[in-house]
Amino acid sequence: QFSMASSENIDAFGYEWSLEAEATGTMNDAHAFGISVLGRSFANAVSDSKSSGLTHAMAWAKYGNLETSYVLGDSDPFDKFVIQVSSDKRFGTPLFKTIGGASSCPGEPNTMWRETDVKIDKTPWSAGANNHFIPPDSPALFDLVITNASPYREEV
Repeated sequence: QFSMASSENIDAFGYEWSLEAEATGTMNDAHAFGISVLGRSFANAVSDSKSSGLTHAMAWAKYGNLETSYVLGDSDPFDKFVIQVSSDKRFGTPLFKTIGGASSCPGEPNTMWRETDVKIDKTPWSAGANNHFIPPDSPALFDLVITNASPYREEV
């Protein structure tokens, strides 16, 4: 038994916005007076600055979790398969692809057929048998030669 688990990001969305404000105020005050021999000046400056900022960000994601269990088997103990298992991008379920092996089923793609080139040849009449005129529902005797030309040389 095998199992497969997937966690897929199904959908996501996000945004961000920012707001910044800045204010500056300056006040200058200058006084000057003087006499021809003595002079004096006063200067006063006050400056104040404020700034503030705000940022907001939002994001979400939707995930889907899927766990699948599966059993692969064949009733014929001599059948062997090499299987590639991958994940379906849309549904997350397992995908099976036969990439090699040997099978007695001739319709199995990408495998060597264990019973390939099976030929049945009928020999001439069996010795002592008259198969020319056989009444209905009566037994007949034929000699057959069955050949399996697969590289496995198994009995058919």
